[in-house]
Amino acid sequence: MHPRPRTDRLATRLHSPRRARARLAAALAFALLALPIAASAQTFREDTWVTNGYVSVLARSGNTLYLGGSFDCVGPAVGDFAAIDAATGIAALNGPSVLGQVYAIAPDGQDGWFIGGRFTRVNGVPRSNLAHVTPGLGVDAWAPVTNGTVRAIAVRAGRVYVGGDFTAAGGPVRNGAAAFDGTSGALLAWNPNVVGSVHVLAAIGSVVYVGGQFSSVGSTGHDNLACVDSVLGGLASWPLGANGSVDAMTVHGDTLFVGGWFSYVDFLPRLRLAALATSTGQVTGLSANISGSVHALASDGGTLYLGGDFYLVNGVSRMSLAALNAASGALLPWAPQSNGYTESLALANSTVYVGGAFTTIGGTQRYRLAAVDAGSGTVAPWNPVAGNTVLALCVSGPRVIAGGIFPSMNGVPRASLAAIDLATGRATGWNPSPNDIIHAMAVRGGTVYVSGRFSTIGGQTRNLLAAIDSTTGLATAWDPHPDYNVLAILPWGDKVYLGGEFSYLSYTPRSRVGAVYASNGALADWNPGANGTVLSLHQLGGRIYAGGEFTQVGFTLRNHAASMDTETGGVTGWNPNANDQLRLLPVGGTIYAGGLFTQIGGQIRGHLAALDTTLGLPTAWNPNVVGYIAGLAEDAGTLYVGGPIASVSGLPRSGAASLRLDTGQLTSWTPEISGGSVGVIASAPGSVILGGNFSTIDGQLHYGLALLSGNTTSVPLATPATARVALAPNSPNPFGAGTTLRFTLAAPAVVSLAIYDVLGRRVSELVRAQPFPAGAHAFEYRPVGLPSGVYLCRLEANGVASSRRIVLMH
Repeated sequence: MHPRPRTDRLATRLHSPRRARARLAAALAFALLALPIAASAQTFREDTWVTNGYVSVLARSGNTLYLGGSFDCVGPAVGDFAAIDAATGIAALNGPSVLGQVYAIAPDGQDGWFIGGRFTRVNGVPRSNLAHVTPGLGVDAWAPVTNGTVRAIAVRAGRVYVGGDFTAAGGPVRNGAAAFDGTSGALLAWNPNVVGSVHVLAAIGSVVYVGGQFSSVGSTGHDNLACVDSVLGGLASWPLGANGSVDAMTVHGDTLFVGGWFSYVDFLPRLRLAALATSTGQVTGLSANISGSVHALASDGGTLYLGGDFYLVNGVSRMSLAALNAASGALLPWAPQSNGYTESLALANSTVYVGGAFTTIGGTQRYRLAAVDAGSGTVAPWNPVAGNTVLALCVSGPRVIAGGIFPSMNGVPRASLAAIDLATGRATGWNPSPNDIIHAMAVRGGTVYVSGRFSTIGGQTRNLLAAIDSTTGLATAWDPHPDYNVLAILPWGDKVYLGGEFSYLSYTPRSRVGAVYASNGALADWNPGANGTVLSLHQLGGRIYAGGEFTQVGFTLRNHAASMDTETGGVTGWNPNANDQLRLLPVGGTIYAGGLFTQIGGQIRGHLAALDTTLGLPTAWNPNVVGYIAGLAEDAGTLYVGGPIASVSGLPRSGAASLRLDTGQLTSWTPEISGGSVGVIASAPGSVILGGNFSTIDGQLHYGLALLSGNTTSVPLATPATARVALAPNSPNPFGAGTTLRFTLAAPAVVSLAIYDVLGRRVSELVRAQPFPAGAHAFEYRPVGLPSGVYLCRLEANGVASSRRIVLMH
């Protein structure tokens, strides 16, 4: 077993774009999400439960929202920090919401806590990787700053010692470690100057023990383990370090226990665990043989508890948790085996609180948090259900304080499928529990049709496709048995039309598109056949409209979109002829298309178009999208779109937008999506439902699922950026040595003009906040040292932005 690399990413499986152009467009749009954006014009439902993974499909029936994707629980949003009742397991609802990740927690000695990690805001207040949480779970004025992740905190005598991956603290240079006044937050003189990363600290008496993955302390070579003076940080006379990462420490009496991924400490063989006398620094006789890495330690004096990513201790099975005699290292019977690694331990009142990435412990379902009897190893009823990995724990009186990368707490287990009551925002009891991810879903009457990578669902064996009772969550007898992925489901009439990547339905050839009977799942004769993936299916006026990645349906050329007769499967004359993949949404007498395309029906259209139902020709409706469209929904004359969107019609939009169906005018609905993108949209009367892998909505933590009001006041045609500030196409484009950038201002404005790469990094700044008169303006842009590729030219004038893609080709 190898050491588990420390990660700052949410540990969930997420879908990746299918094609290189999708990745390029997504990277461009993700980069622009951080750029300035107008204030939102909608109400955000904070009480809606969230997922801990990707939401790829939504389907609404009345007041119930069904969602599928790749997640294992849903619950109330808390934001990486939770104060949990040690008796009941219930988290306080008024706990601080942390925008980022929490890696370290230390009590302040006055019923509050210092927290560290990689975050930018706490309770909406700017905080750079460090904050102080008050006993009432507020955030006070204590606000030191580091320029990198804080991974460890120790508090002693009014001083807050911090360690991590930073190189500056409060402005001055501080490599890996720093200290702040616990009241004012002022930076102190303590400066060990650690070259590398500090993972753990322990402050005892006049010294601070430092562990991590580093090569020197001060100006002295010193690997991974050191003891430094608590006032100035000078290296104390102590052991010569460890030959691998030190990730855990605990002190009891005059003994310092250390764990990690090492095999020697002070040149003595110690496999992943060692003990040192605090008075002399000498390594004691404690020794154990651990198969993997140790991430957490706790001791009551006689017993040493350890957690990590291991499976054997002294040759005996111990899955990520074990207890040893603290003097000799002899293995004790305590053995609450878990199915995932342990990251944190806290010992109080004969209970060992365990945090990590497991979903079972001691044979009992426990999602990332558990309480285990310190003597018997019995798992207690305490069950907070954390939404993802718990990295830090401490016990403060009647509370267990948890930090990590979890988006929710006190939720319910739901494997890739769940149902939300739209009135309360909470999960219902519906729980089909498929054994793998979900691709598509449709609801009709009392049946929920679902597809995915599963082989069991609703208590039955079902291969990739099933019909689930909407009340009980049990699978019906319906079983068409496709041989590969189903990505679109359309119940209509007496049939269920299917699209995707399959070659067989019911053991009979059906190429990417087919139909089965809704009553019994038997194969229907409907068999158009397609030569590429079908992503969406919709019905309108006796036709089935399909969108996807195909170039032929039946024997007829159809690029990415086609329509077929609902009875015969015959391909009609409707032929948009798009140049890239798309999804379709019929509304009234119009088919709306969104996707990766830039041309459709012989016209230039930026990823979004409205098509007639006869020939598939685009109408004059033409909002230009920078990014691409992943999901579409309609409600009350408004089209909602989502994806890695940066702008629509020249106005900035962050991941989602809405437009009037009749005119294509952009509305004032401006949710700000960050930390990922919207992959799917659904509507309810007066509300819009977003699903995807995003982490924040309007600056508030809300992972994977969000419910917003649909405030859709139209933006008057006289006020968009295209009317007030027009960024013309550059010429030439593509270009080599240089190109001319032109823009027109309808009125005097303060202008900024810059070039960004696809990762959102500014590579050239031509104008910064300079006043310009009304009229036409031009700049010659000659790139220096830039590789060939797609870039974005962004113009801002009096807070209004306009963007265009430019292509550099050497």
